[in-house]
Amino acid sequence: MSSYIFDMVEKCKRTHKTSDPFELADAVGAKVRYKELGKLKGLYLYDDRCRYILINHDLGYEDQRMVCAHELGHDRLHQHFAKAAPLKDLMMYDYTSKPEYEANIFAANLLVEDSKIVELAHDYDLISIGSMLGINPNLITFKLASMKSRGYKTNLSETPNGGFLKK
Repeated sequence: MSSYIFDMVEKCKRTHKTSDPFELADAVGAKVRYKELGKLKGLYLYDDRCRYILINHDLGYEDQRMVCAHELGHDRLHQHFAKAAPLKDLMMYDYTSKPEYEANIFAANLLVEDSKIVELAHDYDLISIGSMLGINPNLITFKLASMKSRGYKTNLSETPNGGFLKK
């Protein structure tokens, strides 16, 4: 499954000539809006034939970028869920669910190049790699899981903590 998502991400990046989640959202017609969302970091909605990525306006840029990439994953992979009924807060942040896992894989592949992980994995741990790349280390674990499913071998653990966007 994650190779399908990896291929989808690569096609999006080639087609739109960017890996910036904000630019990609615009290019595919998903409207990004910044709102007061309380404890939620982001939300994906499909309303009246319009697709929205809502991002908590209180987040810093790196977290907004990560949340945008995650919600863009929902846009590309899960519009059918949002069309049937708005994605509820509980569903959005149930990280044991397949849609949440897939959105995290999408975000990880969009924000982190395989070559960067290969380059850094020999000398650094997940925390250091995340810090150097400006990416939450938990999202790096999703990248590692994706790479492993595509045949890469690294000395880093790739056990994802899916609940990292909750915090």
